[in-house]
Amino acid sequence: MRKANRSYPTLCDGHSSDFSDESPCSCPMPMEVYARWAELMDDASRYYFLQLVHTEHNTSLPATPSYPDELFIKAKFFFNIIKYFRGAYDNGQFVHNELGEYVSNVSATSITKINNFYRCCVTAIDLIERGYHVQGFAMVSDALWLIEQLLEERDPKLIDTICDVSVLLLTRGWHRMYDVLVTRICAMVEIRAAQKKEEQQPWAQMFACLKRLPTSQALELMQRGWKCGYDQLEGIFPGHPWDGLNIPCSSNHSLRMGKYVSQLHQDILSTPIVSPRRNTKYSKDSDEMHRQFTRAKVFYSLGNHQGALKALEPIVSRCNKARKQGDEKWMALEIDALEVSARCQYAISGLVPTSGDTSTAETLLKTAITRSTISWGVKSATTIALKHTLWSWFLDQGRQKEADLLRNAIDAVVVKTEPGT
Repeated sequence: MRKANRSYPTLCDGHSSDFSDESPCSCPMPMEVYARWAELMDDASRYYFLQLVHTEHNTSLPATPSYPDELFIKAKFFFNIIKYFRGAYDNGQFVHNELGEYVSNVSATSITKINNFYRCCVTAIDLIERGYHVQGFAMVSDALWLIEQLLEERDPKLIDTICDVSVLLLTRGWHRMYDVLVTRICAMVEIRAAQKKEEQQPWAQMFACLKRLPTSQALELMQRGWKCGYDQLEGIFPGHPWDGLNIPCSSNHSLRMGKYVSQLHQDILSTPIVSPRRNTKYSKDSDEMHRQFTRAKVFYSLGNHQGALKALEPIVSRCNKARKQGDEKWMALEIDALEVSARCQYAISGLVPTSGDTSTAETLLKTAITRSTISWGVKSATTIALKHTLWSWFLDQGRQKEADLLRNAIDAVVVKTEPGT
């Protein structure tokens, strides 16, 4: 991907902005980026933040100023978020694939792994809350295995997803679980950075700061950190900044956005479905499909299930038509759209049959499960998560026998037991 031509001012004339993980040199950042974030900080953090900015552009000062951690760490956290996102984009780490998705240029499968990581975490949380601790921690183990690969690939969208999961844990009061997850993730980054002598790179520094953020302030700092990262996407993406977010169909996803969620939803819903993209290499149809799907997920999260279904219907239809014509590249989108459609139908009428013996919600979800099983197998986190949703619906509707049979089948994969044991 070529670097976009931008006209923002810099702190030092004559240089371009490039904070890559591959390049040890430090070049200037847009001045308004620093100024805007300095205004949002408390006095102590603002002072040290501006000290970091000054140090970045004055080689006569030591590379890392020596200040008390408790005053310095928050400023350094935001500082490295800005450096990382700007550098990642300038280096071409955000690429636009044939499906209209923004992904990492390191791995074509990173977006699937990120989705699976999120599904593992959300499913694990629900299982543990329901008292299924063995199954829940088995899913946590799978999530940690996925995160180890993703940290190696350094997908920018992973930051949003880690923030999402962290805030989900913190809002539930699971501070100990949050500490364990963050400690493990940060340790993985630290080990790899040491092996490659990249301890001072923005990616490594961002996680080094995350490790030392006080848990008591973690929720607020995570939400502000999310806003800081989103601001960078807003300034650099050739499309829409929310293209770089992980927006699942879970109603919990908006927690990480805090007070900023209303504005984000308004931006998404007010954006025309049909609009030209600066990068015309890829099909306008794919662009429209993803924008339509994002809008549907926002409708769902706002409780407008009829609006979501109206947006989802043409997506499912087009994906289904493409698949029947032998084009399976839209399979993942079709599965996701079927899942959200099923959730909408369940919210409207539960599992009450509308025709025949099966409800529309159950039919849609079982179709998604079948598609996922064919595409990725029974061990896929997507397949497991979809079955988990159906299991929870059976429980909610008092269909205990069906729930038990499905639970046994899932456990045979998740905890490696034989069905019925």
